[in-house]
Amino acid sequence: MIHTIEPIYINFSHTLSFLKCMLHTILFQRIPRLVKPKDMFLFDNISYVKIDDSEIDRMIEDKIDEIRHLLGKNTGNKIFITLYKSIKKKGWLGMISEELTQLERWNLSIYITDYDKSFSYDQRDAMLQKRLQQIIHLCDQHKDHLFPCISDDTYTLSVSVNENSANSPIQDIFELLKNGPPKFF
Repeated sequence: MIHTIEPIYINFSHTLSFLKCMLHTILFQRIPRLVKPKDMFLFDNISYVKIDDSEIDRMIEDKIDEIRHLLGKNTGNKIFITLYKSIKKKGWLGMISEELTQLERWNLSIYITDYDKSFSYDQRDAMLQKRLQQIIHLCDQHKDHLFPCISDDTYTLSVSVNENSANSPIQDIFELLKNGPPKFF
């Protein structure tokens, strides 16, 4: 399942906070087990929920550092967030192997802007709130492809950046089919 979020226009100085909000929102909606929620705030007037787990926080911080480094100060970037499920399979002679199955991919188009010249902070906040609502709506609408919650299930998160991509979503799908899933960081 591929989800495409409407384009996001953000000031480079806010990318860290914004990406943290997006990743936490997607993971909170998709984690296959009971979790302890924690309310967070972005720009004082936008709230979101994250998973209150230090291991997940560390993993998201690592991913955000990698994304921010890859973004640089380029004006347009596509970020692909892919969730995989690790499935254990019995192989020859009873050996157990793990296979990664892609559950879904989130496509985020991020454009680095200068707010003073582009739009007001109120417009920025309204846009970000709309993107969060879009993520929650997509998660609620598309959950049939997810596996049921089993205690030893594990999900793997992969994040990649395609800088200054002019590809259409169809070209991105062909590229995914040709090259396989994005590299793990």
